[in-house]
Amino acid sequence: NAVEWFDFAIYGFLATFIAAHFFPSGNETAALLNTFAIFAAAFFMRPLGGFVFGPLGDRIGRQKVLAIVILLMSAATLCIGLLPT
Repeated sequence: NAVEWFDFAIYGFLATFIAAHFFPSGNETAALLNTFAIFAAAFFMRPLGGFVFGPLGDRIGRQKVLAIVILLMSAATLCIGLLPT
């Protein structure tokens, strides 16, 4: 949990750097708002994941749900690796 909050803090502190490098539009305010929109989406997805995978873990077992979540994150990471740059 501490590592997760550390990641959120680093993203918040580096928001201006991320905005300049990942959203290179002429409008700095719009780029910063896009960066914080991604931050907000990640922040609000945490409880949604808890609502979905928490009861599922109670039904089929926490170890199986953890394996499912790890596979989903692995698939998402693989898709990021396949993106053309």
